[in-house]
Formats: sequence, C-alpha cells, structure tokens
Amino acid sequence: KLLLPSLPGDYVLRWFSEYDRRPMFEQKIKLTPQTVKIKAPKTAKIGSTIDISWEAHARSEARIVLFSEENNETDDVIKPIQLTNTKGKSEAKITLPKKAGKYVLRFLNESDFFVAAEHNIELVEF
Repeated sequence: KLLLPSLPGDYVLRWFSEYDRRPMFEQKIKLTPQTVKIKAPKTAKIGSTIDISWEAHARSEARIVLFSEENNETDDVIKPIQLTNTKGKSEAKITLPKKAGKYVLRFLNESDFFVAAEHNIELVEF
C-alpha cells in the first residue's frame, strides 16, 4: 500500500536499491482531483440535530468538522467543533452548537487534513 498526496498533479514513483540507495526504476503517475460533496441543510436551528451525508471515494478516510466562520485561516488558533469520522460511512447525525452564526462543514482528509470539500451552514434561532 502506498499513501498518495491529496493534491492533484504529476508525480514520479521511484524504487531505490536497498544496497546503495541508487534509483532502480521510476514510473510517472498523474493524480486527479478528488470528487467529494457534503450534503447538509443551508440553515438550521441552533442546538438541533441534523442529518448530513457525503459522496466520496469508498476508501476515503476523513473527518467532517464544523468550524465557525469567525475563525479564519489567519487566526492563531482555529477552533474546530469535531463531528464525525467518515470511515465506512456515508452519513451521520450531528448536534449543532447553541450559538447562532455562520459555520462551515469541512471534509478533511485523515492523512494530511487537506480540505476536499466545504459546505456553508447558518445556525439561527427559530
């Protein structure tokens, strides 16, 4: 088994001699982008439980995590709200925070936390 990078592009696989570490063989490989979709409501009531689902490769291992949009990539500490592991599943029920606002669900690859998909959701008081 070989763990491949999450970023699409052109790569080279190289096999090296165990004896002197010289390259023995190489093979070019092209990695195509992942196709991942998160299905969830666009708005939901604070503190409610909702159904989410996702479409991804069957062997894909990731975490679907909810982030407040108040946290951005420049924050010193991005505070995720851990939700669910995708291994062997394609749907889950999640309980939402009790704070209204704009949030984003992210499909983060388990190996390198690459964001393969996002879904915006606004939590409101009904």
